[in-house]
Amino acid sequence: MPNAWGLYDMHGNVKEMCNDYWDYDYYTSSSEFIDPQGPETYSSGYICRGGSIQDEAYICRSARRNSYGSSTSIYLGFRVALVKN
Repeated sequence: MPNAWGLYDMHGNVKEMCNDYWDYDYYTSSSEFIDPQGPETYSSGYICRGGSIQDEAYICRSARRNSYGSSTSIYLGFRVALVKN
């Protein structure tokens, strides 16, 4: 079944790297509570959501948000999405 946004299969074997920038202080001072976009400029990494095959089950949630630098990892991927008009 799709989630609240109509998306299917949101959990997989890798963490999802997002296009949003990460800044730890942004999330403690922002008034955005639902799907915060993050700061407008790069400071310390990108948003990484969810967990991977290396993580414990409680970490493997779409709502989990953490930072990730610009290095590569076999536990990090991205999601391809098709937008239909």
